[in-house]
Amino acid sequence: MLVYVSVLSLVPRLETNDSRACISDGKAVTACALDFFQRVKGSCAAEFTRYASCLEKSSRRLEFHKCRKTQGAFDECMKDKLGLERPHYGYLALTKVHETSR
Repeated sequence: MLVYVSVLSLVPRLETNDSRACISDGKAVTACALDFFQRVKGSCAAEFTRYASCLEKSSRRLEFHKCRKTQGAFDECMKDKLGLERPHYGYLALTKVHETSR
């Protein structure tokens, strides 16, 4: 969701070629991201840290397949404590259409 909000917040800047048009939207995106990571830190900090450390130490290319166990623990924590499930593989590559009043 944060990705979509972030992209949509750029629309006024691209339409008017004036970055001031998206300042309030940019603040909302920043607040959303901050809230998300504060909730992760409050609920799943240990799992997140283990997963991130595994990714950093596994290889120079941040290969995910070497960290499936820590990813599973983090995903389970996110699902149990925050009610968030990881989207299926390929979800972020799918085309999405958003209607807006802008």
